[in-house]
Amino acid sequence: MRVGWATLCRYAEVNDGLATMVGAGLDTYFVPGFPETIQVVVVFQLFGTQQEMADEHELVFRIHDPAMNAAESPSVTFVGEPNPLALPGWEASTILVTAHVLPASAEGAYGIEIVVDGDSQNTVPFSVRGLASGDES
Repeated sequence: MRVGWATLCRYAEVNDGLATMVGAGLDTYFVPGFPETIQVVVVFQLFGTQQEMADEHELVFRIHDPAMNAAESPSVTFVGEPNPLALPGWEASTILVTAHVLPASAEGAYGIEIVVDGDSQNTVPFSVRGLASGDES
């Protein structure tokens, strides 16, 4: 299994193998102060063989803070649902949407690393910034 693409957004849903996203490409979160918690929605597409897609997989997210400390989310298992329009013999794919509530302890660069079956597949970077007086969210 491999991640073909991943992005952050404000909202996403998947129907019939297609994703609808609002605010896709989001890369900066503004908070009133620190520490703060933020909600991050990650949308990503996994590719693999039809057999791989039908198997159970372990999914873990590692959250990296500005000091590059990493905290792992609890692991979850999933079985992919291939795109129903995929042609026989083609690589299968599935789109997953996950939501995370993360602690933001300081201003700076963060990242969400996607780990599938113990293999790091992709890291989605984002930043968290404090609101200065006069800034609007």
